[in-house]
Amino acid sequence: MENLLDAMQFPQSFTALRAFSPPPSMVRKPTDLQVQEGACATFAVRVLFRQNASWQGSVTWLEGNREESFRSVLELVLLLDSALNTAAKEENQQPSPSCEA
Repeated sequence: MENLLDAMQFPQSFTALRAFSPPPSMVRKPTDLQVQEGACATFAVRVLFRQNASWQGSVTWLEGNREESFRSVLELVLLLDSALNTAAKEENQQPSPSCEA
């Protein structure tokens, strides 16, 4: 993910060296983008900033129709884990082995 964000130059890494130059162009969404569904859940992660050697942004749980903001990668992982556990509780079962890390 870091390599992808570096290639797009957006959002720029907080620790990257900067120079006075024209701002990078925004990367357009590919027209042939296919929606992929996860085996356990599907999340859309939007990274808005990369400060303090971490990510800040929002994550949307598509099946649960919920959006939450996160301030670090750790908080993002905890939000994903919480959503997966909530889905398992709603189904009144344990997460399937394919869904566990």
